[in-house]
Amino acid sequence: MEIVVLWIGAVVLVPFFWLLGEGRKKLGSWNLSVQDQRDFFTGFFGIIILNALLYPLSLVLRGDSTLPETRAAISLALPWVVNLALLIFFAFYRRWIAQGALALIGFLLVWVILAGVFFFASCFVIIIIGGILGSCLGGH
Repeated sequence: MEIVVLWIGAVVLVPFFWLLGEGRKKLGSWNLSVQDQRDFFTGFFGIIILNALLYPLSLVLRGDSTLPETRAAISLALPWVVNLALLIFFAFYRRWIAQGALALIGFLLVWVILAGVFFFASCFVIIIIGGILGSCLGGH
């Protein structure tokens, strides 16, 4: 059981740390001012904080006395509307905040795709190793 946890942890963490290193290199090559770097990281980490606050708010909206269809629509649409509205606003007025938010979204998408590819490939490697060990140990 522990080996499975270590395997899945490695499959998830290897792409994460690789992407962090590549992101540092790319951000360093942009030669941003201190204010632009602050705006970029505000957008990057601000989207995480914003959505962490929107989640309990959407849960509260599900529990009020409105119609169930209305509650579901509001609680599902609230994060989308708020995120898109802020992204559009910052795209026009503080461009580096919007780019930081988009960088986080891109980072998370690439991370999930790479972790899935590594997991898929590692499953084949484990099956092949299992077949080799099984045949060496007298299996069929």
